[in-house]
Amino acid sequence: MKKRIGLFLTVTFLVGVLVSPLKQTAQPVVYGVTPQALVEVMEQQPEKIPFSTRQVYWIEPLGNTHTIAFVKTSEAQFLLILKQTDSTYRVVHLIRQAPQPIDWFEGRLLEVDQKRYFVVYGENKSNTMRRLVFDPYKVTSVGKHERTLPLKDIKRTLDIGRKDHFHTIQALPKAFPRSLFFDIQAVDRQGNEQLRRLSNTLD
Repeated sequence: MKKRIGLFLTVTFLVGVLVSPLKQTAQPVVYGVTPQALVEVMEQQPEKIPFSTRQVYWIEPLGNTHTIAFVKTSEAQFLLILKQTDSTYRVVHLIRQAPQPIDWFEGRLLEVDQKRYFVVYGENKSNTMRRLVFDPYKVTSVGKHERTLPLKDIKRTLDIGRKDHFHTIQALPKAFPRSLFFDIQAVDRQGNEQLRRLSNTLD
């Protein structure tokens, strides 16, 4: 019985990491940093960013010592990365965006504790977008010229149909090139492109 419960919890955790719906209030017991703690940390910043716990859409662990969170207010939205030191947290990275259209997404490559992650998040309020298609590329130098080459073996898709909000966090193997970036297309039910974005690169 214990083995079955353990297996169920493991599968549930993996599914949550791969495709985790955006929640109106994060789960503080699981991830350590509560929405209230996040509000208090941001109030201590030189540039105060006021928001309420209800505007903390999700909080997830990022490696062993970092936490990533998404906050959305009527004036702006923020992707925050915090680092834990003993029992305190400090903001080490903040990405601010203006309010986005009804449908939008971003894909970002991040590096913490010498580990790389691919984070994708967005909104699909019109339910027009059905899935995201990730085409990976790497940049190589040939003499004085650069070439962009596709990496076909790690092409991925993410189903976002019927999800108003979505996010996913993927740990990247060390073998992946540092010049890696993703061409991300959002397609509808018929496979027609609706939105397209390029991720950043860490090289």
